[in-house]
Amino acid sequence: MEKSIWYFLIVNSLSQMYYCLKRMGESCREHVGNIFRPVPTEYANEFLVLRNEMTRLYPRSLDCAPASQIRNDAAALQSLLSDYRKRIIHDIQTRQLNIEAMTVFLSVVQKSQELLSALRHLMRGGE
Repeated sequence: MEKSIWYFLIVNSLSQMYYCLKRMGESCREHVGNIFRPVPTEYANEFLVLRNEMTRLYPRSLDCAPASQIRNDAAALQSLLSDYRKRIIHDIQTRQLNIEAMTVFLSVVQKSQELLSALRHLMRGGE
């Protein structure tokens, strides 16, 4: 019984990851297809740093790194993304930014947080 619970937790986490990636891709494809303006460089560059940290974290989860360390690192990245998301929302409200581009970008940041949450759940299920 206990093994089946962990199995479903792992499958659910992987399904969440797939869903997040799919939604991110759809949003970006629609944005490019509609020829909306790009996200300002300052936002894109800051996100790329966080994205690079995420892309380094996922392979570590496969390389027998301690699950607790992966969960802690994912939580730290989630916190950084949360702060970044709040700043984007503030800037949307107070600056003259392209709302279409920033809405898509905000969605990507939020889905990135969800990806990290799913990774944390996956690592909990894999112990």
